[in-house]
Amino acid sequence: MAKSITDDLKKVGKSISIPFGLFSIGKEKIVAVDIQIESITISKLAFKKKKWQIESTLHETFIAPDGENPFNSDIGFYVSKLRTMLLKTNCVGLDGAIIIPFHDCQVFILDMELMPREEVTDMIEEGTFNDLFPELPKEISKNYLNYKRNFDFSIISKDEDYGTMKLAFVIGDQEKLQSSETILSRAGLNPVLAEPEVSSILNSLAVQFGNDAFLAPTAFLVSTENYSYLIIGSKDGIVIKEVEFNDADKVLLLHVEDVEDISGTVWKEVFSRIAEPIETAIDAYNKKFKENKVEKLFFISNRPKIDKYLQGLKESIIDFNVETMNPFEEITLSPKAKAYVDSFQNKSIFLKVIGTGMAKLNFFDIDYKDNSITRFNLLNDLENLKKSRKFKAINKLLLWSNVVFFAIFFSLLSLNSIPEINSNRNELIKFKTVKADHSKLKKENESLSKILADANNVSKVIDNQSVSPNLALTTLVHNDILSSVPKGIKFNSMDFDPGVLKYDKKGKVVSSTPSKYIIQGQSIDDFNITIFLQNLKGSDRLYDVILQTNPNEQLLDFTMDVILKYHLDNQLPMSEKTDD
Repeated sequence: MAKSITDDLKKVGKSISIPFGLFSIGKEKIVAVDIQIESITISKLAFKKKKWQIESTLHETFIAPDGENPFNSDIGFYVSKLRTMLLKTNCVGLDGAIIIPFHDCQVFILDMELMPREEVTDMIEEGTFNDLFPELPKEISKNYLNYKRNFDFSIISKDEDYGTMKLAFVIGDQEKLQSSETILSRAGLNPVLAEPEVSSILNSLAVQFGNDAFLAPTAFLVSTENYSYLIIGSKDGIVIKEVEFNDADKVLLLHVEDVEDISGTVWKEVFSRIAEPIETAIDAYNKKFKENKVEKLFFISNRPKIDKYLQGLKESIIDFNVETMNPFEEITLSPKAKAYVDSFQNKSIFLKVIGTGMAKLNFFDIDYKDNSITRFNLLNDLENLKKSRKFKAINKLLLWSNVVFFAIFFSLLSLNSIPEINSNRNELIKFKTVKADHSKLKKENESLSKILADANNVSKVIDNQSVSPNLALTTLVHNDILSSVPKGIKFNSMDFDPGVLKYDKKGKVVSSTPSKYIIQGQSIDDFNITIFLQNLKGSDRLYDVILQTNPNEQLLDFTMDVILKYHLDNQLPMSEKTDD
């Protein structure tokens, strides 16, 4: 019962927050960043009117620093390169999305019983998820709180009839993820999303082709200098298979664009070996899903030029079409961005960063139709970021609500003031009478000015919060005096004299007599009074002590004026006593 009420309240809260979220998400922008060892690609995206718009995009290549892992040993090099690109595209300070390279993460496609995402999370926390899928690393269930930001999962398909679902589970390399996050933050971005390369490519397909994106199976060959792999995305699920090339072929592919002609026997053999594992993987998929076969292969690479590479693939693979995917066919592109992208032969170089931007942070959980089938976040403090942004959006709403309220209020006030304006016109006719009364009012004003000056003095005392300090000071002085009294001394009375302040006509203090305590008492001898005086000298709040004594039979009567350093009415310190 309680859970049902909670769920209902969540639905009501979400329905109320959606207008705020639509307004807020439409105003935000994100920068997707693909950092390779020898290149960086960025694209600034905005979500406006339920459509993605790409405002600017930039790709730069460079000679990488020496070393096996320059991302760790030369972070400053990549920070400098990225910051220069962000400044060129006016992207500093925006949210940043990172692409996790294929070799820096593990993606598992899991079939399991249909259940809510919350129950899957509970299984991970309890450690039973590893029992169900022993192929997953054990670290996800050990010390869960320390590992929860290194992995994430998405439910990519559900079969209600059979009660099953497919789960995409991704685990990121913590050390490499932190390096990427450090580069983004130092360069001037706020890292909010980290998405696997596989996911960003599929998200691009979903955005480009909408609801029909995965009706027909689509295959992608992703090839970089370090790795190559095949993705097949369809309504039946996702297939990911690493494609191994021999070392000699890898070296030749690095220089294929420098060759004038690849029609010779050597290159035909190279591309024949490359095509073999690709065709084998796709044939295995087509045999399994006979009614839903792959007919097209998109080639994606991080290289600016791929003409010869693409030509070799087309000549070697004849069972289905091979082409590059233009990620901007169905996405709004600014004229400046379009002119820049058109200058590249390989437009697929931007495909991955576009896809990462599609998985933009949606802190109001609004269902907008971009058909992304995988969403991952492997960075820290996502929940805190969501909360802070909700508060920010609500504060904006309250601000504009106040503006509208005051606009309406002053409009009504103006309408109500029309009769008063007519009355004022009649009063202006009597200006001569008012002028005659002016001299009389001026005299009264001078009299009131003195009263106002006195009132200002009182106000200053109140504004300076003198009442509370007076009370605190009085308590401290009492403590100083009473704690200084030795044995053998008795007080008959202790009176407070607040002193006198004299003011000039403008209300300023021109002279004052200090505040003091007048103590009358008796002592058994002079020695105890001497001790009393010595103890009083230890107080920083007492300015001076004036003592008068009078012998009385066996006791010694005394009167003592204890003068304070501060005047209690305004807390002004007296000048330090000087020895004459």
